[in-house]
Parts: sequence; structure tokens; C-alpha cells
Amino acid sequence: MKKMRGKDMSFFILELFPGIKILILYLIVVHNLISEEIVKKLGLLTTPHKKPYPLGWVCDKAKLQVTRQCKLRFAFGSTFVDEVELDIVLLDICGIVLGSPYLYDRKAIFYRAENKYQLTKDGIEYIVRVHQLKNNYTLINSG
Repeated sequence: MKKMRGKDMSFFILELFPGIKILILYLIVVHNLISEEIVKKLGLLTTPHKKPYPLGWVCDKAKLQVTRQCKLRFAFGSTFVDEVELDIVLLDICGIVLGSPYLYDRKAIFYRAENKYQLTKDGIEYIVRVHQLKNNYTLINSG
């Protein structure tokens, strides 16, 4: 998980699967989103959105309309497994955005100094921390 801070917002980026990143925005985004590309890669079943709506903040030049949604089952670590309903959009900053609806449903508390989230599911509290991947890279030169 990588923590970044913009001028008016803070967010976390987690890598859920290789090449699939989740963006967790706190108190900024009022929707849970997934990119069309990730939906296709994972072969997720889509359904018509119950209440289609325009989504102008993702791209000012395009008139984006959210018309489809899907469910995604995912895990943070080995013990916290969850499912979320996501609106499908053209998204290129990351694959998945967990916004305030998800954080509200999980009674999320962000501890800035410790750089962690506390999420509650089925009455059980879970801690999601920054995950540091240690990669050992070796340069191989065949010439």
C-alpha cells in the first residue's frame, strides 16, 4: 500500500492483484468505482445500474454516464474477505476506487499517524496496514 497526499485529499493505493490497483479515497469520492478494463480482465458479471448518473469529475472533456455495475469479492491479507458493489467507468488512474460508501459501510477509521485503517465487518474489527513489498531484482544482460 502506498500513501500519497494531494493538495486537498489523501489516499492509499493498494495492489490487489498484480497490475490491479485499488485507490482508497477518504471523504472525497461518493462512489465505489471499477475500471471497464479490470471488469473485462477478471470476467466479472455486470448488471444495469439501478440509478444511472453522470460522472464528470473523472474526465472533464468526456460526458461519462455510469450505466453498469458489478460485484467484486476481494481480500486484504488472509483473514479479511469482502464483497463490494462497484460502478463501472472508464478509469485510468487505478483499477478500483473504494470511496466513502464502502468506508461508511465498514465503519472505517483512518489512523494517520500509524498509517492504517480499522475496518469492521460482521462485528469483527480488522486492521489494514501499509504493505511493503520487497522485490529482489536482478539485471540480466545477454549481450
